[in-house]
Amino acid sequence: MITVMAGIIVVTMFSYSLEPDVEEILALYQEKGKYSELIISYPLDGTLFPPEIVGPTFRWEDGASGVDSWLVT
Repeated sequence: MITVMAGIIVVTMFSYSLEPDVEEILALYQEKGKYSELIISYPLDGTLFPPEIVGPTFRWEDGASGVDSWLVT
């Protein structure tokens, strides 16, 4: 009985997403709000890649502490 209840709890926990939805983030966005600057460290501005290669991995730095999700538009 306890095993069944533990299984139901685990399934229930994983069926709900703990990550915010894009709509939730956009609802909180304020056009004149103050946000930390995002600095893209790779690729450098103006870098050109041949069309036949795999797309580059983007690297960035964010000055805000405790941030683990970003929404890029």
